[in-house]
This record gives sequence, structure tokens and C-alpha cells, in this order.
Amino acid sequence: MLLANNTTTIVTGQDSTTLDIASGYSSIGINNIGSNNITAFVPERAKTIQISNKVNSYSVTQSRNGYLPYTLPIARYKFNPGKAIDIGVDFIGTFVMFPVITAINSSNTGVAASPVTGLVSESVLNIGTLSWLDLFIGPWKLYPKINTMPALVKIPYRTNDENRLYVKSVGVDIKKNNLKETYYKRFKAYYKHNATLTRSEESAIKHRNTQFADTLNHVLATWNYQDTNRGFFSHVYNGAYYLKCEVNDFSIVGVDHYMFVDFKCNWKIYGTTSDNEIYSYTTDCSSSWLGFSEGDFEFDEFATDVFQRSMAAFLNTDEVQKCLHDKNATASFIKKWAPINITETANDSVKSLDEAITAVVTVVVSEGHGSGCIISPDGYVITNHHVTTEDTASKVKILFSNGDSAMATVLRSNAEYDLAILKLDKPGPYKYFPVDTVTHDIPIGDDVFAIGTPESIFLGQTLTKGIISGERSAGDKTIIQTDVSINPGNSGGALVNTSGHLLGIVNAKMKGEGVQGIGFAIPAS
Repeated sequence: MLLANNTTTIVTGQDSTTLDIASGYSSIGINNIGSNNITAFVPERAKTIQISNKVNSYSVTQSRNGYLPYTLPIARYKFNPGKAIDIGVDFIGTFVMFPVITAINSSNTGVAASPVTGLVSESVLNIGTLSWLDLFIGPWKLYPKINTMPALVKIPYRTNDENRLYVKSVGVDIKKNNLKETYYKRFKAYYKHNATLTRSEESAIKHRNTQFADTLNHVLATWNYQDTNRGFFSHVYNGAYYLKCEVNDFSIVGVDHYMFVDFKCNWKIYGTTSDNEIYSYTTDCSSSWLGFSEGDFEFDEFATDVFQRSMAAFLNTDEVQKCLHDKNATASFIKKWAPINITETANDSVKSLDEAITAVVTVVVSEGHGSGCIISPDGYVITNHHVTTEDTASKVKILFSNGDSAMATVLRSNAEYDLAILKLDKPGPYKYFPVDTVTHDIPIGDDVFAIGTPESIFLGQTLTKGIISGERSAGDKTIIQTDVSINPGNSGGALVNTSGHLLGIVNAKMKGEGVQGIGFAIPAS
């Protein structure tokens, strides 16, 4: 009990940080549990704080401007050496001193006892009987004298001379037994690696994309990598670089009422061409420790925290920073492309709306489908970049209006324009949209038709009617707004006039509660 210290020293990961200390557990960066919260500025690397040994744990959140905050629990798990002294004193008093005094008193039977002897005898008796109460007073476990916080992750805020950046996909490809859960009853068991429960997923898990792509794009917007002033068009025609993330290992660790998750993520950065992978890097990052109660596990909170730490670690690498400052990386790659010569034959060009339907195909990729437009009699097809970019294969399957099929090779893909060029393996001739007769005029109010494969491949070459609603600007580029019905699968299909002439390539629609009839197409010109 004498050695029950009531202070501990927090060693921070950086200078000039702020510590928020709260009794109990907390959410990321928010400590609002307990009545004896502490906020302390730490100019250097260490801070000694007052703690109560009546509290089993504290949440310590370290924060600094320009860095991601990190929360770490500190807990009482060290044996209190003062208890050994208590036990020793109790033992000596009960089993050594008391018998000795009793023996002395017995040898003096018949002799008048001195007042001192009686007092000593009574005191030893009290000590032997009452000192065992010390075992129930004061803590058996103490806080560590020193608790070291990890280094904070620097937020890679975008500077004005850096390229824009978007997350294209966040996928999962976890092999058998690479998803693990480990639980410890107490922190002492955690530090001694003595798990109460360990289990792993015995089947592989694979998803091409998850909802966390949207989450991380929101994070990138707060880091100034996305131009939110463009509103709906903030993801269109940016000349931006793209990120793809794939989770390969995933573990959950729980200790008492605290938990953290660990992801091993493979990150790739691309230029505006999907086949131009610039750099790849694997990170192994853990989330902050968060408090949880049984039945109240918020996975999204943990995952969002670890994903942004992982993404920040990737963006902070020298290779990625060099890439983001290189304005000519994509342009120099595109210059290496050889020109594609498009041949045309008058007999096979589209001259009516009926013939336009036969010049639109379904593009089948590994996890879905889109549409495409044949633009030459020898089988060149144009579609959207986002239709083919998620497919790692260089070949895709093409379905024609008459039920036939053929394979096609992905030749070029450009995210800045959201366009890709395919070449059919099967020789033509094919009905095609002539590219030398496309108009630069966008006749607002004119009737138009969208041709594509909405929702299901069994709905191939569906024709829907609308009008041209407007001409919009997205950066230095123009897009067509239309109220024609557009659904998933229409991307890459044709927007034509009543004569079947190609006006644009369908590529997007606005979604939301109460939103209808707002679609977009890339001008064929």
C-alpha cells in the first residue's frame, strides 16, 4: 500500500501535442466518459499526470494540428509491490511476533507482568489480527510508470501545385485464415500474449469494391484533393490521379472493453489512363483504440479510421509525392500511344435509328456490364473508362443485338475523358457510327434517344426517349445534359438524334431522393 503511485508519465510521439485524458473508454478523439478528465499541452515529449488507482483505465488521446489524432488506453495491470510489504508485515506480525510474545508471557507465568510487556502483547495481537485488512485496502494493480504513445500520422494536405486525386475503388481480397479475431480478458494478458479467444475466417473473402471508396473520397475532399466547388461535376474531367486500395489482411483485437482493427492494404496510384499504374505500396496500419460494449460494435468507425491512416501513409511516401507534383506524367505516357487509324465504308455506316440500335453493343466485364458504340466497320468500339477500369483482364466480352458474341481487347482508357477504346477480335464488317460526321452543335430541346443495356444483359439495346436539356461545363470540357431515362448499364451507350446520328456517349446520371431525369453524355465531337 505504501508504493501505490498516483502518477504516470505519458511519452508522446511528437513535440507540441495535446493530450486529452479521460477515465473509462471513448470514441476517436472524444473523451467524455468519467468525471476527472484532463487536457494537457505537452511542449516537449513527456508529461507526468495525476491518476487515480480507483479507476481501472484511462483513454489518452494525442492530437496535434496537421496530424491524425490517436487514442490509446492505459490500464492498471502491474502488480503493486507494496502489497508484498503488506503481506510480509502481516505474516511477521501474526506468525512470528505474536507467537514469540505469547511464549514470553507463558514463561513468565506467576511473575507479575510489566506494563510494557502487556502493551507489546496487546499491540502485536492487534497487528496480527487487524493488519490483514490491508489486503483489502489499496490497489493490487498499478498503472505503468511510463506509457509511450506512437508517432502521429501526418495529414498530407494538398498544395496548389499538386494534382487532384480520387479513390476509384476500395476492394477486399482476403485469403483463407487471413481474417483474424483475438480477444484478451485483461491488459496483463494482452501484454503477455495470453489470448482468451482466437479465431480466423476459414473461407476467402473477395469484393471488387466497397462503400469505403465514397468515405475516403470525402476524406480526400477535406484534405483539399478534390474540387468540391464544382458540386456534381467534382468527379468529372479533373485530369485527376486515381487510387485503388485492396485489403489483404484484416485482424480485430479486443482487450477488456477496448478494441482496435489492423488492415494490411495494397495501394496503387494511376494516372488518367487506367493502364498506367505509376506506383504500388503496401501499408500495415492500425486504428485508434476505441471503447465498445457487447452488442455495440461499430465496424464503420474503426474501418474509416484505419483506412484514412493507411491512405495518409501511402500519400506521404516520397514516390507518391513526386507523382502528385508531376504535371506531365500522364501526358508523357499518352504521347507514347500510336495513332489509331479508323477506316470507314459508306455501306456499313448508320443511316437510321433502326441501324443505330445494331451499332450499340453490351460490354460484359467480370462484375457487371455496360454498353458500347461501334465506330468503325472493322470493329473499334468506344465505351466509358469506368465500364472497363475495374476489370483487370485485357479482354472483355461483347454481346450484339442479334444475340451473337465476341471478345474484344481493351486498347486505350482515359479517366480524364471517361472514355475507352476496344477492338473486336472477330473480323467485320459491322454497322458503325461514322466519326467524321458527328456534329459540334448541341440542339437544346431536340428529341434524342439513348440506346444501351440498362440493369440486365437481357435488356440489351433498349431504346429510351427524351430531349437535350442543356449544355454544361466541367472544367475546360463540355457535357450534354438530357432527361432521357438512364440506368446502370447504360454507361458507354449511344445518345442519338431521330436520324440515328451519334450525338454523345452516355456516361452518368444524378441520383438522389426526389431526383429524376438528369443524365449526362460526353459529346461525340
